[in-house]
Amino acid sequence: MGDQAATSELLHRLLTALGNSDPRVKSTACQALAKIGEKAATSEVINRLISALGDHDSWVSCKACEALGKMGEKAATSEVINRLSSALGDSDESVRRRACEALGKMGEKAATSEVINRLIGALKDHHSWVSWKACEALGKMGEKAPTSEVINRLISALGNSDESVRRRACETLGKMGEKAATSEVINRLISALGDTNRWVRSGACEALGKMGEKAATSEVINRLISALGDSDIFVTWSACEALGRISEKAATSEVINRLISALGDSDRSIRSGACEALGKMGEKAATSEVINRLSSALGDSDESVRRRACEALGNMGEKAVTSEVINRLISALEDSDGSVRSSACEALGKMGEKAAASEVINPLISALEDNDEMIRWRACEALGNMGEKAATSEVINRLISALEDNDEMIRWRACEALGKMGEKAATSEVINRLISALDDSSRSVRSSTYEALGKMGEKAAISEVINRLISALEDNDEMIRWRACEALDKMGEKAATSEVINRLISALEDNDGMVRWRACEVLGKMGEKAATSEVINRLISALEDSDGSVRSSACQALGKMGEEAATSEVINRLSSVLGDSLNTECADISN
Repeated sequence: MGDQAATSELLHRLLTALGNSDPRVKSTACQALAKIGEKAATSEVINRLISALGDHDSWVSCKACEALGKMGEKAATSEVINRLSSALGDSDESVRRRACEALGKMGEKAATSEVINRLIGALKDHHSWVSWKACEALGKMGEKAPTSEVINRLISALGNSDESVRRRACETLGKMGEKAATSEVINRLISALGDTNRWVRSGACEALGKMGEKAATSEVINRLISALGDSDIFVTWSACEALGRISEKAATSEVINRLISALGDSDRSIRSGACEALGKMGEKAATSEVINRLSSALGDSDESVRRRACEALGNMGEKAVTSEVINRLISALEDSDGSVRSSACEALGKMGEKAAASEVINPLISALEDNDEMIRWRACEALGNMGEKAATSEVINRLISALEDNDEMIRWRACEALGKMGEKAATSEVINRLISALDDSSRSVRSSTYEALGKMGEKAAISEVINRLISALEDNDEMIRWRACEALDKMGEKAATSEVINRLISALEDNDGMVRWRACEVLGKMGEKAATSEVINRLISALEDSDGSVRSSACQALGKMGEEAATSEVINRLSSVLGDSLNTECADISN
């Protein structure tokens, strides 16, 4: 019996079980349907579960709610939503709780005004589990839920006597983000920072952080600074994270000084959180003291702190480039933890050409042979970001080898790195290996290869490359066709053969607007060499393209063809087709 037949047979038996008089049999059938989930969401099953919601046995009703919830949006019919909404008023708190959970799992599809109003009412339920699950459901409904009434009820929930409800109210307001960031909400969350329960204080920090710069008032920042000194490590960590989220506005000297102090905390999660917050503030936090302390953190006993310190220094970019930082990051390339080595590669890459000294490049060359593919990937990326300064013969040879790595992400990054090195990397061997990479099984590698050849410009404009680009203009993948146009664009007049021009003419009728736009651009760059009567006529037709960017690009292309295109027919068509709105763009044709 096939899988489909087996499932059909099982569903038939479970439907029969739902009609059994024994509540235990019915509840077991509901549990089984919950485990099957979306695959069980046929109209017949859903109708039987709707009936089970009204069962005289509350345990059966609970399990029916659970099954419908596990079926998610597939079960979110208007009838199901209405019945679950009614179940929020059930006399049994377990049914009310399960109904909240089910509606939450159906997400925005369940976010009708009636459901939202019933969930708002459930926030006042005398059973804390129901209030908690109502908060959670409102949060899962996302952007549809932040009405003023919902927000006001959540504000009230922040004063609930049950700490779990207060915590969930914080969490839900945080999920609503900037939409919930009213002055009253912010003030109540500020008050919640002084709650007796650590999870509520932590949740208030997180909510303020998720509201971003809208919540970044001086009072909020000052209270989050105070929270850095909380006796509970989770609160301190959440305060660090919140300050990082509101980043630039929070990058005051007082905040930075408190985060510097947190770098020396005895708890590793606080040290890690402080690194993360400083990193999110980027260059604004890149004082010499911060850089020195982050440099010291690269030697922390905890790998998560070392990793976050690498990330923070990387985010500060060239401003963090001191000899000490570079030396410490070089040492981090040999860290026992793979994530630290990877982050050190990334940080050096973000520092760009300023970090492109031989003592940095040599360890990155070694990293290209690391057993961890993420580190090889980051090493390619870092060398690429250093550009021509890293384009030594040894680097180029190692990147050529990386073009044959088993991991497609590394092959892709190696192509990208060679492209960023431009004409300095455009040796005959590199070009030949890139030509081979055009046949890679990975779409992202092929796309990156076309891009790399384009960045090498005229040096890569040999007949074999041009022939491959011509073929690529007819590839089934629009991304490849687009990249081929882009590469020809960068090769300029050297690629302006009659065959290329003919293929570009065909590309003017491509199904993809981006390809048509690029084809216009390339023909424009080729200038008078491409100014045949056929090209001009096809560009005139492109002036009526449905895509505005294509029309604009065709207009500019005609302008770059000079006198050859300045015929009365072209000028008249420009005037009649484009009107005054684009005539300015094309004025150079008639000059």
